Amino acid sequence: MVDADQYLTTTAKLLPYVKRSNNSVGAATAYMREPDPTQAGLGELFGVVEALAPGKQAYEVVDLILTTATKTYYANAEAQAVSQFEAAIKAVNEELATFATHGNNAWVGKVSAVLAVVSAGQVHLTQAGSASAYLFRRGQNSCITTGLATKEPHRPSKTFTNIASGQLQSGDRLMLATPALLHQLSLDELSPIVTQNSAATAVQKLQQILTPQTNLDRIAATISEIAKADEAAMMPQTGLSKEARLGKPENMAALARQNAAPIMSTLARQVGRSMGWVKQFYGRQMRPGLKRLSLGLAAWLRRVLSHRRGRWLFLAGVVMVIFLGIFMLSRS
Repeated sequence: MVDADQYLTTTAKLLPYVKRSNNSVGAATAYMREPDPTQAGLGELFGVVEALAPGKQAYEVVDLILTTATKTYYANAEAQAVSQFEAAIKAVNEELATFATHGNNAWVGKVSAVLAVVSAGQVHLTQAGSASAYLFRRGQNSCITTGLATKEPHRPSKTFTNIASGQLQSGDRLMLATPALLHQLSLDELSPIVTQNSAATAVQKLQQILTPQTNLDRIAATISEIAKADEAAMMPQTGLSKEARLGKPENMAALARQNAAPIMSTLARQVGRSMGWVKQFYGRQMRPGLKRLSLGLAAWLRRVLSHRRGRWLFLAGVVMVIFLGIFMLSRS
C-alpha cells in the first residue's frame, strides 16, 4: 500500500529521432528510468544529454553517460539516493575519461547535460555545459542549475562536478532541457505549457509547436510533475504517450525500431517488476519455508539412520527406487 504522503513523480520526454549516420555533427536525447519494486527507495532517474562530435562518436558519448549513470545508481538499492547519485556521477566521469584516452576526444568540452533523480520528495541534480533545469512552483519559475557546471569543461574526468539538492512540493513541475529548446521558445512561452498540462500532454503540445521549425535535432527535454500519492490518484488519465519525437527518422526501419522501443522498454520494466516481486516473495515466504522443510527432512533422516533397523529400511527403500527406475526405463 502506498502512503498517502508519499510523493509520486510522473515524467514525459521530448527528443529527436536518432540519426547515427557518419554525417551527423551531434546527438541529443532525453531519458527517464523508473525503478523496479526492489529499487523503489532510489526513486526515478532522468536527464537530457547533448554531445557535439562528428559521426557516431556523439551517440557513443550520450549512450555511455546514460548507461553508466543508470547501472551505477541502481546498483545498491539499500543505499541513500544522494550517495548513489554521487557514485553514479563519479563513475560517469571515469568512463568518459577512459573513453577519451582511446582517441575519442572530439566531444570534450562539448557536452551539455543535466542528470537528476527524484526520491522521497527531494531532487538531486548535476549539470554539464549549457543544459539547464527549471522549477515551476505556484506561478513562478526559476533556473536551479545556475553555477553548477564545471569550470574545467575540457577535462573529461571533470565533466560533471557539482550536485545540487532541494525539497520538492506537491504541484511542482520540473523541466530539464538542452540549450536548443530555449533558443526556439522563451521561458515565458514554455511556462503555461508546462504548468497547465500533464507531463504527457505538455510534451505532445511542444511537439506540435516545434514540428514546423527546422534544426530540431538538438532539442531534448523532460517534464516531471510532482504530486502526493492521494492527489495523483485523483488526476485524470490522458492516455497519451509519455514520449514525443521531433524531426523525421532516417528510414522506415529506424521508425519501426524507435516506435517499438517504448513498448519494449515498458515490457522490460514490467518483467523487471515481476521478477522483483518474485524475488521478494521468495525471500520473505518461500525461502524460510524451504529452509524449515530442509531442516525437518535432515532431522528425520538423522533419526532414521541413528539405529540399525532404520538404516536397513532406508537402504531397502533406495534399492527399490533404483529397481523401479530400471523397470520404467526398460518399458519405455
